[in-house]
This record gives sequence, structure tokens and C-alpha cells, in this order.
Amino acid sequence: MKDFILNRVIFYSGLNYDSLKSKCCLKIYCRARQVLIYLLYEYTIMSLKQIGKLLNRDHSTIHHNKKVIINMKTILSYANDPQMVMLRTIEKETIQYRQNQEIKQDWETDSSLGININY
Repeated sequence: MKDFILNRVIFYSGLNYDSLKSKCCLKIYCRARQVLIYLLYEYTIMSLKQIGKLLNRDHSTIHHNKKVIINMKTILSYANDPQMVMLRTIEKETIQYRQNQEIKQDWETDSSLGININY
């Protein structure tokens, strides 16, 4: 899941992994990083410390950036913000990916039990 989210943020932001890890404070880097942090926290079992290690940041910085996105999600004026559009798009894709993985896992479990799922 971590790799899926990371690849989607890289794809939609047009940045690379090194850019996301960099200390650059340009808005495009910060917003993409914040989206990545929020998605990793919400859709993986990674801790703030683990996310921080991935991005060369302290856990308190990760916590702050996660809160920024949570606040932006509640403010209507940010609804059409490019980063919020990216967030919603990746969120939908992540949910779909997770559902597909669960279906695949269920199918593999059924197959390993010798259950014929072909009708």
C-alpha cells in the first residue's frame, strides 16, 4: 500500500521521490509532501515516526503536516485547490486498490482451501 500511494503522489505531482524527501520549501513540494503524509497515515499502518523516516522528517513535523491536510479538507474554499483534487483522486484510487487486494486475497484463500469458486 505504501508503494502504491507513493507512486500515485509522484505521478500526480510530477515530482520524484528525492524531491519529496528534500528540504525544499516551495509550495508544490510542501503540498505534495503533505498529501503523501496524510495518505500514508490514513491508509497504511505506518506510524508518524516511520513516515518521518521515509521522508527524512521528525515525527512532530509529520503530525503537523497531517493536521494541515485535515484542516484543508474541512474548509470549503480549498475544495478546488489542486492539491485537494490530487488528494481526492489518490484517495479514491487507494480505496479501489485496497478493495481489489482484499478480493484477490479472498480468492487466493478460497483457492488454497480447494474450494471451487467457478460456477
